[in-house]
Amino acid sequence: MPSIYSWKEVLENLEDYVFNSSVVMSRNHHPPAGNLSWPNPNAPQGQYQMSSAVELWLPTPGTSDSNQTFAQWCWSTQLFQSMNMVAEISWYRQGAGFGENNLGSLVWQLNDIWQGISWSAIEYSGRWKVLQYGLVTAYSPVVINPFWFPGNESLTILATSDRWYMVDGTTQLTWYDWCGKSISSMTKSISIPTLNNSLIYEGMGLDAIIPLGHDAKDVWLLMNVTSKSYFTLVSLAYSNLVDPQIAVLADDNYTDDWGHAPSGRPRDDASSFHPDQQPRASHEMLTGGQSAGYNASSFFAAGRPEPLKGGRDEDSKEEAPEAQTWDVLADFNNAGPRYSTAFGIGQHQDAGYPQLPRLVPGQRVMPTVLILQSS
Repeated sequence: MPSIYSWKEVLENLEDYVFNSSVVMSRNHHPPAGNLSWPNPNAPQGQYQMSSAVELWLPTPGTSDSNQTFAQWCWSTQLFQSMNMVAEISWYRQGAGFGENNLGSLVWQLNDIWQGISWSAIEYSGRWKVLQYGLVTAYSPVVINPFWFPGNESLTILATSDRWYMVDGTTQLTWYDWCGKSISSMTKSISIPTLNNSLIYEGMGLDAIIPLGHDAKDVWLLMNVTSKSYFTLVSLAYSNLVDPQIAVLADDNYTDDWGHAPSGRPRDDASSFHPDQQPRASHEMLTGGQSAGYNASSFFAAGRPEPLKGGRDEDSKEEAPEAQTWDVLADFNNAGPRYSTAFGIGQHQDAGYPQLPRLVPGQRVMPTVLILQSS
């Protein structure tokens, strides 16, 4: 399932925000209809595959708020997709050290043509699904992965390297309970041959694997080499998970998504949002220069309601140099490459790049991102 943010782009009625609503199922093409029928008559099968997988491996979504429950289903299906794909990729990668000599695999990332249910790792809007984050780790050059065989209760942990040279390092295995308390830990020095595996741990029988005095439902294992991996002996649907009691509170030091602290002044890192977090509103440029005692990170403002006092810094109360030049990187609504053009206060200096509008103090401009650096 895509995220609820993608669904909001196409779902028009409150009753549509249900896992098996007609609109949601109309955007599920798995299994294929096999003909031109629409909505897909086989969509219920695809919905069942997702819901049954979530119910088997994760806590089943369910709240008194149907909209929140729908959001949980979106998240849970993505989480299962990531768990499943990462496990499969891990199995293929460990083949590099065995007879099959498996050295690669490919996944679908960018094949979404609309806001709908698909195998892709990136949504139609460009937003990453949980899987895409999992792939970053799963395809790291050096990884550590567990392989659990419930039939004989055996656990094998391997470190795998794609490097064309011997990799020396240290691995750490730490057991935790679901309250986050460390139970036991061990470290081991390793050497991984070129394009190969190194055995980190091998054990058989729950009594030998699990820390003494603990139940499989109450513990999980953190494995760390150059990338982290996690392992639970039982499905999360049956694990004794603990509510982390996380609360988000606003105080005098918070900053909002528009790059402002409570005082209304721009936040210091307002130009470093992730693209998914970029405010899409009119941005105004404050002008000034570090040579006059100005802070370059303060010359970014988003959606200020009153006209800016161009050429003046509110802290120093000094007039900015009239010909101060800034390098402005502008990404116009994330469309096309970034252009770098030099601007002076009240004047436009062509730096040999595509022309951008002339900027003067207090003028409103419409790029999604403005990053100012003194030159």
